[in-house]
Amino acid sequence: MRRKVLDAITLSTDPEIFAPVAEHCHLLLKSCSHRNFIRLGVSNGTFETICVATTLGIVLTIGGIMAMLLLAFESPGFRQCSRWRGIGIWPMWATGLGLILSGLRGSCFFLLLFSRRQPLPWERFEEDNSQAEKKKNKFIRLVSRLMIFDRKLKVKDDNLRRLQHKVVFQSLLGGAIFATMAVVVFLCLPIWKEI
Repeated sequence: MRRKVLDAITLSTDPEIFAPVAEHCHLLLKSCSHRNFIRLGVSNGTFETICVATTLGIVLTIGGIMAMLLLAFESPGFRQCSRWRGIGIWPMWATGLGLILSGLRGSCFFLLLFSRRQPLPWERFEEDNSQAEKKKNKFIRLVSRLMIFDRKLKVKDDNLRRLQHKVVFQSLLGGAIFATMAVVVFLCLPIWKEI
C-alpha cells in the first residue's frame, strides 16, 4: 500500500491517492487500536495498585455477605435485632462492588476519584536508575510500587479527567444498584427469626 501511494504521488498530487491508506487507518482504529488506546489511557495505576484496590473490593463484598448471614442467623438470639438492621450492610456492598468494577476496567478507584495517576513505565525508568533507588532493599522497592507509597501525578488532560470521572460514577452506580438488589433479596429471604 505504501509503495502504491509513493508511486502514485510521483504521477499526480490528487488527494484521492491517500483514500486507501485513510480507510485502512480508520479500519485499524475501529477494530482494535482505539479500544486498546482508551483502555490504556484510562488505566491509571500499576498492576499491583489495581490488584490491591480490587482485592479490597472483594474483601468488602464477601465481608458484607458474611455480616448479613451473621445478622440473620446469630443476632436475633444475641441482641434481639430485626431484619432491618441488614440495611447497614449496604455501604460495604456498594463500595466493594464499586472497587471491583473500576478494577475490572484496569483502573484504581482511589486514583480515579482524585484525578491522579501513577508514573507510566517509561517515566519510572528515570527513577529506577537513581542511586537512592539502588540502595533500598528488595522489600522496600516492592512495597513502594503500591499506590500509597508511590508518587502520584495530576491528570492534566481535561477529556481524560472527564472520562475517568465517568468511570468512577459508573462504578459507584453499579455498586449501588448491586447493593440495593442484594439487600432487598437478603431481607426478603425467610432466614430471619422475628422476635
